[in-house]
Amino acid sequence: MWWDILIAFGVGLLAAWLILLIALVLIRPKGALLTEEVRLLPNLVRLLRRLAADCNLPHGVRVRLSLLMGVIVLAIASIVVFGVLHLAPGDPGVLAAGPDASPETVAAVRGQFGLDASLPHQYLSWLGGILSACS
Repeated sequence: MWWDILIAFGVGLLAAWLILLIALVLIRPKGALLTEEVRLLPNLVRLLRRLAADCNLPHGVRVRLSLLMGVIVLAIASIVVFGVLHLAPGDPGVLAAGPDASPETVAAVRGQFGLDASLPHQYLSWLGGILSACS
């Protein structure tokens, strides 16, 4: 069940980002789209932080905004950490199998660790492993 919730949250976050990106394309087709796209998420986090600190809002709303901001920041941090891990030099399959391993052994090691899957599938498996280790 938690896996479905996590996937639904990720799809919802991606859909919201795509809608905002399409709106940017439609509103400012000649502007510096990439710089606006990069600034969009930090501005959203900054807005949520300001709203969560606003004493005029009810306490429950501020708590929900703080939780939403925390989830967004954790999602971004997990994507950054996963990306940095995949930027490490060398092939993880060759490193795990050993330098003298045959190509068949390297392919078997890649299959065993899920390195032959697509990056989104690897990310979801990695995230699931982290979440199951935390519980």
